[in-house]
Amino acid sequence: MNRVLPKNALLIACALLGAACSDGRRNSISIASLPDLAKPGSSQGPGPSDPADMATPPTSAPYPSGPYGNQVGETMPDVSGPGYLANQSWSTNARLSDLRANPACKCIVVTIGATWCGACQYEQPDLVSDVSSDPAFCVLGILQEGSSGATATRPDLDAWEGTYNQNFPVMLGNANTEQLMAGYGSSVGLPFTLIIAPSTMTVLDNVQGYDASLHAHARSLCQY
Repeated sequence: MNRVLPKNALLIACALLGAACSDGRRNSISIASLPDLAKPGSSQGPGPSDPADMATPPTSAPYPSGPYGNQVGETMPDVSGPGYLANQSWSTNARLSDLRANPACKCIVVTIGATWCGACQYEQPDLVSDVSSDPAFCVLGILQEGSSGATATRPDLDAWEGTYNQNFPVMLGNANTEQLMAGYGSSVGLPFTLIIAPSTMTVLDNVQGYDASLHAHARSLCQY
C-alpha cells in the first residue's frame, strides 16, 4: 500500500516554512537508474563492528538474509554510512542493523530527505518528539541531498543536525540509499519513508511527503 500525501498537506508545510520550497524542485526527487539493491555477500551488508557505533547491546539474531528489496513485503537491505548516532556523536559507520539491534525497537522508520525540502524540515521536530515519547519507535534519518541538489556532504549534515538536534541516527545518503526510492516512479515525494518490522526487516509500507499521523500509522502496522 503506497500512501502518497495530498498536495495540500505539502503546501501547508511549505507555506509555514516560507521560501523552503522555492527552488523549483518542491518536495520531490528524481530517481536515476541505479544498480540492484545489495545482495548477500556484497559490501552493503553489515560491516565490522565498531564499539563506538553500538548505542545499545546487539540482539542475538543475525540480520535477515536476502534477497533484499524496497517494496512492501520485501526484506529491507542493511544500509550504512557516516553520520550522527542517537547520542549525537559522529560515526564513520552508522548502520541500520545497529538500530535493529536495539531490543526496545518495535518499529523502524527509515526516512530520506534533503535540506532543500520544506516538508523534510517540517517533519524533524515531529520525529524528535515521537522518538522521545516512544522508545519503541525507532528512526533512521538519511540526508540524501544538500541545498544544491547534489549528494549531501558532511557540512550539510552538520548543519542539519545542528538545527534539529535529532535524537535518532542520521546518516549521509549515498547510491545505495537512493536506490531505496527506486521503483516508486521517476519522481518521488520527500520525505520518503519506509516503515519496517524489526524482527524480519520486512517493509510494511511507504509514505511520500509529510504525514502528521506517521507515528500512529507505524504503530498500527507494527502492532504495538
